[in-house]
Amino acid sequence: MARPASTQAQAGRRRQAGGLHPAAGAVLCLVALAACVQVDAVAPNALIQEQSLDIHYNETSDVLDYLEDPSVFYYEDGHVDLPDGPGLGVEVDEDALRAAEDPDWHNPIWRHEDGGVAEW
Repeated sequence: MARPASTQAQAGRRRQAGGLHPAAGAVLCLVALAACVQVDAVAPNALIQEQSLDIHYNETSDVLDYLEDPSVFYYEDGHVDLPDGPGLGVEVDEDALRAAEDPDWHNPIWRHEDGGVAEW
């Protein structure tokens, strides 16, 4: 279960005190990405923000397909502006969500040439 943003920020400050850098992962959900970007903004030692925009396993849709304004996550030179709308800064396109098919998503199984499992 995801932690509230305030708890994540507190955890980030504790990691900073210990010399650690947070590297948040938000690869499957636009709300998670929006929340992580907000936490990154208040974590002075945020190292990297993982995201899955235009990645190969988003074969039929992408997380931005469900935003009213996908430009809030326009990346330039590896940087994205902090969404500044209400709440997490993004507006979900509820009509697009309703129209979407229930995903039959499962963790992909990737293998090396020798048959060994290649994990994320």
